[in-house]
Amino acid sequence: ASGDGVNFTEKIVTSNPFNPLNGKFTTEAIAKSIAKFSDDTQGGSTLGTLYNTFLLGPKALTQEMKTTLSPITHFRNLISALSFSAVNGNLFKPGAFAEAKKVLFPNLKSQLASDFKRKFNTVDDLQAQFDEYQKLQRLGVVNTSARLGDLQRTLDEITEGVDNMTELGKTQTFLDSLGRKFEGLDPIRKGARTLYQAEDDFYKIQNFYAEKNKINELFKKEFINNNASFTAKYADLAKKFGIDDINAKKIIDTDPNSPTYKQVIEESGIDRFIDQYAADIVRNNIPNYDYVGKGIQLLRKLPFGNFVAFPAEIIRTGINTITRGVKEYNDPLLRGIGITRLGSMAVFGLGSGKAFSEMGQLISGVSNEQINALREYLPEWSKNS
Repeated sequence: ASGDGVNFTEKIVTSNPFNPLNGKFTTEAIAKSIAKFSDDTQGGSTLGTLYNTFLLGPKALTQEMKTTLSPITHFRNLISALSFSAVNGNLFKPGAFAEAKKVLFPNLKSQLASDFKRKFNTVDDLQAQFDEYQKLQRLGVVNTSARLGDLQRTLDEITEGVDNMTELGKTQTFLDSLGRKFEGLDPIRKGARTLYQAEDDFYKIQNFYAEKNKINELFKKEFINNNASFTAKYADLAKKFGIDDINAKKIIDTDPNSPTYKQVIEESGIDRFIDQYAADIVRNNIPNYDYVGKGIQLLRKLPFGNFVAFPAEIIRTGINTITRGVKEYNDPLLRGIGITRLGSMAVFGLGSGKAFSEMGQLISGVSNEQINALREYLPEWSKNS
């Protein structure tokens, strides 16, 4: 068979004999993709699918109730996310907070409207905010929550391959009918996840603009006035970001008052480089599910343990924050930023735990002696908690 010049001559064959696409014809590329997708989602065995459904299932639902469906956890998510702004020296940046709100809120309203199946009329003056949010998605700044990524992937794995296993057909039918019976809860679950992601995104967007504002004038001034040294210093990093050439020659030769000056700056690549540089800081200094290693992700499949990605990311980003601060301090151009970052890490990162502990004791009227006495009744593994 053929159509529009495309020949459907390749027979679809998958390892699942009950796949309804078996025996149908399509193009070679599509046939291979279908076969691979079917084999991957089949999960390898009935036992594996049963494990995902009946062991990981309750774990994922419990985690969902403890996170996205818990108002207390939403509040805690907001507070803990704020700490990442603090340790990076971006806490006292009201302009960045305002910009984050401006970009995030229209997208949040649109997504919530979709979750609750309501109409959302996008007016023209909001289009720029949607475009900016999409840019942040391309830069890897938003939609990268470590805890939510853990939960979402576990929920996805519960149903992988179930509908391809004849032995579990009744189970799949049961799950589908259960979902239809509680259809009213589905918008609430989706809306709760959207809010949880937005809480994470808000501070990542805020940190992106704060980092961008720190380096924008420094980099552009150095780029124009000392282009040779700037290019030699950052050319390799620019290529890593997918920017082949950053050159200020046209900028130097163009009058700043010229109507083409803005276009010349865009063509120079410096704005794209600054965006990528700021985004790279956010991706590496704030927990990001996209950077969780495969070994850590495998731990998620254990029937016990909670959100292994987040503590792993806390360690990675903590080390990265200190490392970046030291590098910035050793760079004359960025020394002021480095001092602020290292100082903030010392005050809010290393010292905040003790400060909050002392504050909690003061508010509740609990002394160190009382806490030590209570520890005598704790099990051995929890005495230092």
